Amino acid sequence: VTGGAFTIQSTKYYPTLGGHKLTDLLTTYLGTEFRNKFKIDPTESRRSISKLKFEAEKCKHVLSTMSTAHCSVESLCDGVDFSHNITRARFENLIGPYITEYIQPIMDILNNTSHTVMDIKKIILCGGTMKIPKLQERIGSIFPCGEVLNCRWSPDEIMAIGAAIHASNLVSHGVRDKDLNTTDVELFGLSKDLCLEIDGAEPIVIREGTIVPIKIQTIVELAKVVDNKLTIAISEREDNGNDVSKKIGS
Repeated sequence: VTGGAFTIQSTKYYPTLGGHKLTDLLTTYLGTEFRNKFKIDPTESRRSISKLKFEAEKCKHVLSTMSTAHCSVESLCDGVDFSHNITRARFENLIGPYITEYIQPIMDILNNTSHTVMDIKKIILCGGTMKIPKLQERIGSIFPCGEVLNCRWSPDEIMAIGAAIHASNLVSHGVRDKDLNTTDVELFGLSKDLCLEIDGAEPIVIREGTIVPIKIQTIVELAKVVDNKLTIAISEREDNGNDVSKKIGS
């Protein structure tokens, strides 16, 4: 926060990570319970899976505030009704092995910035999935000096509330009667690490997510310069864990 204005320092987005993943886990669990009880596989019917997923989504939100949720689907598959109770403890056991995946973006952002967990003082959780107590507990435990600011508002209301407050400030020029100067900016970041190598010297690495355009000044020590010519190689680091770079120009 600088002069009362918030500045985004880093973001991380995983397209495959979201509340739908936990819904799918619960859907699979309920489908298994139905199959074990009636010896009918609901996954063979797209309609049955759609019904089960809809009910799993409701159960997920109920378990965010209640200790038990009741799943009830009429004519789930082959005319057979399905009724099942699931406890929050059972749901937390289902999602437990996957919670680390939801923590990883936080750790990636901290690694890409100069901040540590001790620097973070306030945490705002956003999105309906963040109502899940187990997720709130794990995220809050990462920051010893941080306070999770979701006591007054539900995480699935945060974006709407924030937009309303921002709109109010724009209309009234803020609580201090100061004009708010806003600028719409579309930011673009690198999708992969960018490596610059000059005549075999230690490569300069511009990290994934860095906002472009960017200007960097550095001193490079070269062993030998022939005919006052340098070779600069630019490559992208492949995101496969093998630290392999793909040359894109020189």
